[in-house]
Amino acid sequence: MASLTTVIFILSLIALAKTRYKLLYVITFGIVLILGSNLTQGFQHGLLTPIEGYGGFRNEYFNDAVEIENPLHFLSSYIDIQPNLLPHSRTHPPGAILLFYYLSKLLTKPAMISIIITVISVVAHAYYLWKLFCNELKNESIAGYSTFLFLLLPAIQIYFSASIDALIGACLLGVLYHFFHSQSNFGLLAAILLLMLASFMSFGSLFIVPVIFAYEFLEKRSIRRSFYLAAATGLLYLLLFSTTGFNYAQSFIIAAKLENPYGPWLLARPLVYTATRFEGLFELVLFYGPFLGLITIRGLKENMASSKLKKITLVGVACLALMLLLGVYREGETARAAIFIYPYLIFPVGIYLKDHPISLGERNILAATIFLQTILMQMVGNYFW
Repeated sequence: MASLTTVIFILSLIALAKTRYKLLYVITFGIVLILGSNLTQGFQHGLLTPIEGYGGFRNEYFNDAVEIENPLHFLSSYIDIQPNLLPHSRTHPPGAILLFYYLSKLLTKPAMISIIITVISVVAHAYYLWKLFCNELKNESIAGYSTFLFLLLPAIQIYFSASIDALIGACLLGVLYHFFHSQSNFGLLAAILLLMLASFMSFGSLFIVPVIFAYEFLEKRSIRRSFYLAAATGLLYLLLFSTTGFNYAQSFIIAAKLENPYGPWLLARPLVYTATRFEGLFELVLFYGPFLGLITIRGLKENMASSKLKKITLVGVACLALMLLLGVYREGETARAAIFIYPYLIFPVGIYLKDHPISLGERNILAATIFLQTILMQMVGNYFW
């Protein structure tokens, strides 16, 4: 399967060059390559295990979801049952499990769930990323190529198939786009709904809140729209509480206690805290890759004081760094759970490529080095547990 996927990758380079990296072709090849690279691990480990587990290791959202008899009762009693859920589920809001409940009812086959998650994640990420690049760079070819590079990243290739974090990342990227590049009421409404959806699946989605507050203040010396976004989302959760009894804040506290039973890692387990912080950083860099990492650094050094994407990158990285310092994310999960950060890292790549154009041959070499790392990682490791 690795050989076939490599052939498809070569064909994608030829086709995308001829079409000047049109978005539709970028999305199509992105989906095929992600499914193909995951199938290098075999059908079971590539598409099934990330959804339903394998053998005695069945700790996924899907395993809790299939036990639900009444979704409304599940939501209303979530606070009581949360500590008894499987390890992945109990540190998340109920939306993660409910999503798999409805997907399992709709699709029945775990493999189909993996494929649907892949398709939705790729389409949403590619569309929003491409639009953000086009708005800033005014160059559809570079926007398409930069989006294609994003879809080749090891983190994206490995975790966009079957991982709910890919869907969460898509929602958060949508919040970013609608909030900053659509000043209409519809844009604000779309951002509110996407933030509600993302935060209902993961507490880590709250990452986006300080990002939008900080960026709006830096850009406009105002936090008016950010306040509207946060307040409206809070009101929706109050409405949910009044109708179902689900208390988001209480669920967050329970999840925090389950994740850190001994209290803050820095105080309770300082050595583990220090080791896992370095491990998390290494993991983020590994799943991003050294080649684009260097270009990202160069892109950030570009003298573009007015660049919105550069400011967003710096704010996003700063907010994630703060989360890591607070002890968020344990060992072996940072690249997956924080997959929402990778669009922020790819923004400076597009900036750099616009100011320093490279030839078609150089474009293909860069893409090939990224995809080669992905294939090698897929062949030697298993990244779901």
